Amino acid sequence: MVRKCFRCGQPGHEKSDCGSILSNRQGEEAFEAFKSRRQELKATNNTGAPTTRTERDHTQSVRVWMTELRAGLEGHSEAHDAHDPLALLTHTHTVLSSNEIGIHQRDAEIHAARLNDYHHAHREQFESKILRIRETLRTKLYPHAIQTDDPALDPDPPPSEAPQNWLTELTNAVKSGNPADFSNRDPCLELRSYTMEKIITRCRYLHHLILEGSGCERGREPGPDGVSSRIRRLLLPPTGPCNEHGENRVTRICSIGGGPGFDHVAISLAAHFLHSVQPIRENNNHRTRSIVTQVFDLYSADWEPIVTALGEACRNEIGNNNDSCSAMTNHFADLRLPSDGALLDAVAIVDIVVFQFVLHENAAHFAVRNGRFVESVLNDVLETAKVGSFIMGIDSSHALWPILKNTALEYGWSCTNDQDLNPILFGPKSFIILERECVTPIHIYKLYPI
Repeated sequence: MVRKCFRCGQPGHEKSDCGSILSNRQGEEAFEAFKSRRQELKATNNTGAPTTRTERDHTQSVRVWMTELRAGLEGHSEAHDAHDPLALLTHTHTVLSSNEIGIHQRDAEIHAARLNDYHHAHREQFESKILRIRETLRTKLYPHAIQTDDPALDPDPPPSEAPQNWLTELTNAVKSGNPADFSNRDPCLELRSYTMEKIITRCRYLHHLILEGSGCERGREPGPDGVSSRIRRLLLPPTGPCNEHGENRVTRICSIGGGPGFDHVAISLAAHFLHSVQPIRENNNHRTRSIVTQVFDLYSADWEPIVTALGEACRNEIGNNNDSCSAMTNHFADLRLPSDGALLDAVAIVDIVVFQFVLHENAAHFAVRNGRFVESVLNDVLETAKVGSFIMGIDSSHALWPILKNTALEYGWSCTNDQDLNPILFGPKSFIILERECVTPIHIYKLYPI
């Protein structure tokens, strides 16, 4: 294609060499034709064939830079261990920032790009897997549903068309501080509808809090030693040898008021992500961390078929031969009554206790004196849990957090809440994380009576 002058429209010379002073219509047409041709070449990458934009594989990108950062650990015993990608990244950034010459702009840009890869990777993986888990669960809970847009033809309507009475009950429960009551209606229908409606958001809150939370103050960069980082260590792939029961690669969870088992799914997906981004080495074939969850709920009998179905859907999506120890069981517990032996037996051995949208629904039954809970199931949980365990609370209000914090401090717990951490995109707005650091002297005599 012969290029023409953009001023006179004639071939053989360029605009800078043109003898004409004013542009004419032919010159303008030549310029427009040149721009059109340039756009065509850009679209085909100068090959003549259309090109399609390829999406960035953020998970693979995390693997790549984790391999690069771990190379700096070669020669140390931890070089071949599983690593928390966020802690590894922020540790490297902290080391660079502490140099006398400071951190170069290029290093800061690389750090920001890697952090962006990490956030995109775990969010994209969560969204894709939770949608498939939800669809699998739907086929189990609504086996006779017809794939149609006409609700009149569907004998088993999808959850969005089921009664929404559970929403009113839960709203009233938060206001009154009493658990929702489904005894006057079909609890199975209500709970199925609730499960399908809430599975994505409830799982996302806990999942993102674990993978994005940090123990730093607002306005500062995440630190590698934050409380969420210590929780993630419990979910990293184990690298040591397993005993015959696989105990050293199992993380135990107690989900109080956990209903359908959202907490088990969220933590299992977080553990699966941490396994998926570990660099693969011939001499270091990591196994997925097994998650064993005990769910305690007031309506355990009604939740039983849903807990079973959700556990199967979760195993179908992320299960493999390496995490065959993962399991979820269902148990009864009433937070309004004196402490239940089965609940406290579970709390005594687990690594993480989760209260998600349950404390404020039972608030009327927790006695408070001098800004602390007294003689409640919360006191027994705080007293019974082992040193090194965590309590993660997520709720719709901040009202109980100051009371829970004051109570926890007496039992040797440290506290981090949403006022201390940077906001988490699409994460919970109101949460608290407790970590037991010691058994305080005033409670030792109860655990070890003379």
